[in-house]
Amino acid sequence: ILDMLCDMVEEYEDIHYPIGKPELADVIKLRMFERNLTQSAVAKLLGISPSRMSELMHGKLEPSYRLSRDLCIKLNIEPSVVLNL
Repeated sequence: ILDMLCDMVEEYEDIHYPIGKPELADVIKLRMFERNLTQSAVAKLLGISPSRMSELMHGKLEPSYRLSRDLCIKLNIEPSVVLNL
């Protein structure tokens, strides 16, 4: 009976309270908050210009292979988020 109730609750939550995939910009903002970093500090950490960082944060820039790798390593962001999988 407990398994059946758990399945019912899980199905209800999936329908009424779905958890979508996080956007890269949102995860970067979370890391910035966690580490008390500014956008320009993150740009410097990643070795990109502030304007390029702004484009990344607004979804106008797809990260290159190097930038993707640096996001994973330096900001501890899952590759599936960086690659939008």
